[in-house]
Amino acid sequence: MFRDRLSARALASLDGLAGLEQLHTLNVSQNALCSLRGVAHLPALSNLYAARNYLSSAESVACSACLAGRYRSSAQWR
Repeated sequence: MFRDRLSARALASLDGLAGLEQLHTLNVSQNALCSLRGVAHLPALSNLYAARNYLSSAESVACSACLAGRYRSSAQWR
């Protein structure tokens, strides 16, 4: 299982994740993300943690819909 923890790093974007096809768990909590664009291109992703970012509820719902059934998420909106 391949995991990556990018929490509390002041990330504003998830650009550059496209080459991580074996990534199962991604923790991007406590960043400055306004979008989760990029996670839909991670075929093995099953756990996404994105609490304490600047995500709108609409953005999170859209992401959940595109990845439905593939992952468990933890999201909290500001």
